[in-house]
Amino acid sequence: MVEELISDRRRHQAEQIFALNDCARRAMDAEQFNAAVGAFRVIAEIGGMLRAPLKPPESVPGRRL
Repeated sequence: MVEELISDRRRHQAEQIFALNDCARRAMDAEQFNAAVGAFRVIAEIGGMLRAPLKPPESVPGRRL
């Protein structure tokens, strides 16, 4: 059952990415570049590729980096 849920989730993500990619392409064709960039950012979020800026780790006494 867990494998089915994972598979369904991945399929759903792929469908979302495909639809957003189509929206981004149409936005580019219409020269709506802000909308295209927004769609690509959402695609990156769905794919887990977009991350917040890296922060330096908090210093912990006795820990060396």
